[in-house]
Amino acid sequence: MKGDKVKSNFLKALTEAKGIISYASDRANISRQTYYRWIAEDKDFREACEDITEMVIDLVESKLLTNINEGDVTSIIFYLKTKGKKRGYIERFQLEDISDREPVEVNIIMPNQERNEDTGNDKPSED
Repeated sequence: MKGDKVKSNFLKALTEAKGIISYASDRANISRQTYYRWIAEDKDFREACEDITEMVIDLVESKLLTNINEGDVTSIIFYLKTKGKKRGYIERFQLEDISDREPVEVNIIMPNQERNEDTGNDKPSED
């Protein structure tokens, strides 16, 4: 990669563009296909691009933490949903393989149903 002025110009443009490839490609007068070819063929170039991406992520994380420190609720929720999953801050459930466990029976009672106390079964309510 040393001595390659075009790649060097692209990396400078990519840094200025905060990692946005199409913007950097336009600024450096190369096609996106050229960028992807360089990524595939040139390990040093690929690593330099990855470093720029990491720099941008660091910048964005610092902005997020600034927002959190200022009490921005949306930023707080986002952070907890992404970093607080182990503490239960999730919106979706992840299923795990329980094939080695005993089956569990679950009865769901719909709002228009009541339990028959004699049999333990659900019966439609008589509305």
